[in-house]
Amino acid sequence: MDCRLIVCLLLWSLGLAARAVTASAAPPAGIGTLDQITITGNTVFSTDEIRRVVATHPAAIEASQWPQKRWMEELRSLIEQGYRNCGHAEAVVKQGQGAELQIQEGHRFLDGEIRLSGIPEELAAAVRERLTGPSYPANAVPEPVHVAGGRTAFRWVDDKGAEVKPGAPAWQPLKNGSFTATREKVLNNAVLNLLEFYGRTGAACECRLEPNSRGGIVDLVIDITNLGTEVEVDEFMVTGMVNHTEEEILTYLDLKPGKFTLLDRLSIERKLWLSGRFLGHRTELIEPFRKGDRFRLEIRVKECPQAPKLGEPFSESQLVLLRACLKSYFPQSWASSSG
Repeated sequence: MDCRLIVCLLLWSLGLAARAVTASAAPPAGIGTLDQITITGNTVFSTDEIRRVVATHPAAIEASQWPQKRWMEELRSLIEQGYRNCGHAEAVVKQGQGAELQIQEGHRFLDGEIRLSGIPEELAAAVRERLTGPSYPANAVPEPVHVAGGRTAFRWVDDKGAEVKPGAPAWQPLKNGSFTATREKVLNNAVLNLLEFYGRTGAACECRLEPNSRGGIVDLVIDITNLGTEVEVDEFMVTGMVNHTEEEILTYLDLKPGKFTLLDRLSIERKLWLSGRFLGHRTELIEPFRKGDRFRLEIRVKECPQAPKLGEPFSESQLVLLRACLKSYFPQSWASSSG
């Protein structure tokens, strides 16, 4: 069986797994009628390959309990979406006479260009670079690392300092793509997260996959319908203190008024966690009452009463516990550290 079909269709099926009903090890009796369905027009995948993959799909198993007409419609939709997930952006599956499914495969498309509108070019370039580069979770931030030769590299860590491994790019130009409504939603969310990362709040966008006039390529078209508001903070507040004053915590965080991005927000939360003095913390941007005014940032902390104040040393027993905790996030540097 062609591994492309297995990988593309079965991975895609994971997104629909929630629709599955509890099934026994043996498929329902109705699923056997797949052998009676005539599939025409397919050249990329054989009829047996299509039947084999569809027969194990949770949605198809559930649909086998439905009336024949509804079951056929579900199979038609599954096969069509499966083709599009494998790069056939214009694939169409129609129901013919009786138990016949007619497939129009169309061309296999590649990811093409990213076209943005409604956004400054400098910010558009940053969005393109992030979408086509390694992907990271929304709570990850870049951390500078000094390497040989005096150069500075970056690694990505989460809000607790654990290094995050990069994932596949959201968009890979000139590589086989997946062209489904689900991917459009994923890309839409990725763009909104990036706009927040670069300091825009309340932004809105519409992403769509559009065949390129050159043929064989599908472009990602991003219309920024609302660029949102650029966040600038001029006041910082801290609540929940026990051992510290507000001024002591703000001095430790070294916050300055001005442009404020998601990176700044995540850095604050990570710095509080790494201090070892707080059981919990949360940051919240408070929008201005009047348009044009700056935001306020409220930092809520839950202190550990037994921990020393910021700037004061830990006891030996406290330091051992702290090192044991941080060692799980920094195995190389902390394993050899004695401080």
